[in-house]
Amino acid sequence: MTQGERVKEIRKYLNLTLEKFGEKLGVGKTAISKIEKNERSLTDQMAKSICREFNINEHWLRTGEGDMRLPPDRKTEITRFMNQLQQEDAHSFKNRLVSVLADLKEEEWEFLERRMEQLYGGTAAASQEAVETQEPEDDGADADKKTVLKTVPKADRYTASGTGNDEKAVG
Repeated sequence: MTQGERVKEIRKYLNLTLEKFGEKLGVGKTAISKIEKNERSLTDQMAKSICREFNINEHWLRTGEGDMRLPPDRKTEITRFMNQLQQEDAHSFKNRLVSVLADLKEEEWEFLERRMEQLYGGTAAASQEAVETQEPEDDGADADKKTVLKTVPKADRYTASGTGNDEKAVG
């Protein structure tokens, strides 16, 4: 597989049009099309931009060896999420939730942390098995949480590292 074919594979994996992919890199769709068709070489600058913007393994992009995606770190995940929020409707659930969180006072954050520890079996570093078997207190208000804990795939639950799958769809 050529570098151009790998660029196309990245774009298709991300479900982006030539125009949207190029827009994120600061170039037009024609430039991306020519790279994908191997009519134009992939420059070092473009390769680095693709890897930085889309969290792609540069070694894979250049050689085809290894995994296409790099495991995201916490800062990368937060940045990606915030960029996604900016693209969404201001009244989406995610935007409303982040707005509420942004307005919390320190004691409210402390309350949330304590509650998360209760729900997830002690500390944020609790094992996934402990989370999977944790039964919320049945005070009526938590009845739906029991269902959520059992239906959210283990890989998509809160982890100590703060990272999980790239594509999270809960619900």
